[in-house]
Amino acid sequence: MNIDYIREFVVLAKLKSYTEAANELFISQSSLTRHIQSMEQYLQVPLFIRSTRTIALSEFGAVFLPYAQEIAQIQKEYTDAINIVLEKDPATLHLGYTATLSEFGLLSCLSRFQRQHPSYKIRMTEGLSNEITDMLYKGIFNYAFIWKPLEIPENIGILPVLEDEVVLVVPSEEKFEERISLKELQAQEFILNKLLFAKDPVINAHIQDKLPQFKVALTNIIGFRPSTQIDLVSNHLGYALTNKRTALSVANEHVRIVEIYPQISLSFCLMYNKVPNRNIAEQQFLRYAVKHMDNMDSNAS
Repeated sequence: MNIDYIREFVVLAKLKSYTEAANELFISQSSLTRHIQSMEQYLQVPLFIRSTRTIALSEFGAVFLPYAQEIAQIQKEYTDAINIVLEKDPATLHLGYTATLSEFGLLSCLSRFQRQHPSYKIRMTEGLSNEITDMLYKGIFNYAFIWKPLEIPENIGILPVLEDEVVLVVPSEEKFEERISLKELQAQEFILNKLLFAKDPVINAHIQDKLPQFKVALTNIIGFRPSTQIDLVSNHLGYALTNKRTALSVANEHVRIVEIYPQISLSFCLMYNKVPNRNIAEQQFLRYAVKHMDNMDSNAS
């Protein structure tokens, strides 16, 4: 269960209004509704009694509330403690990222920023997109280079870095059209990059958003190297799903890239907290990112 949903439940229980709770949480009312429904599905009990105008805690919600309050308080305490440590050094830039950052060549952009500001320290935390977004939302750090989620809280800003899409990689001699329908792939099993597809809910969410009944068979999961994925396809050991930029960077004459429709678009971006109390390093980095973001895509191409 998402710990942020528990905090949202506590706020909704206090205010007894989806509109007021959503405003306090800086999220949309529809997002709050989905999050509460997700909790109820997880717990398999209704947490609120809903009428046309008001809501109230159900018997199950009343039992759950004190535990939820304790969890929400613990989350606040450890987040505050981490932020206190981070604020001790105003010249430190702490950002999160997925491994795709190096794959797209964006480390060179950070290197240029470091050369321009040699007195600043850069602390980096790597993880899957969902792990990094959770830490970003909790304020553990204020910046993250990640795949853009389907839903973004209102207190989070976005600077697009580059656009991509999901493609199918097949052996070059096999007969495929230039494009293939996503529905035609439902019966297939795929060679999947563990980092990008098998364990990253952000990427899978984009697939499910296009075709909710689509289920990727996770029987042939490889490690983190995209080149291994392509080598397996080259040797007729299966088909691969991956992002187009990665496929183009490691493809050889033995494989062919097939586009998928409807297109499953992916956006790699810099996400940041819209907080007023950024330290000096964070302020400078945001100015740098806004100024140079257009060049990042050309450098990564």
